[in-house]
Amino acid sequence: MRALGLDVGTKTVGIALSDELGWTAQGLETLRRDEDEPQKDMQKIADLIKEYGVEQVVVGLPKNMNGTIGPSGERSQEFAEQLKELVACEITLWDERLTTVAAEKCSFPLM
Repeated sequence: MRALGLDVGTKTVGIALSDELGWTAQGLETLRRDEDEPQKDMQKIADLIKEYGVEQVVVGLPKNMNGTIGPSGERSQEFAEQLKELVACEITLWDERLTTVAAEKCSFPLM
């Protein structure tokens, strides 16, 4: 199952695409957001979903360390809701707390 990962920011959206088995993901592109026509952002992502046969979209959900949702998290939730109206695949919000720390613990030094 191929998945698309989205890191939603105010100016850009980081987009990663998994392999066909859904085991690994690589950065695909960084979408510069269109402040005047935000629907263009949604359409670009919808086009990528169709082009790559994506079955699941994972949207990063930045939460505060105490589990509450701040302004950034609210924007990610709103983005996910808007995308749900446009595409038919599964859309999941993923808690981003401590993901950088976890990734750094799993990394291997290059020799």
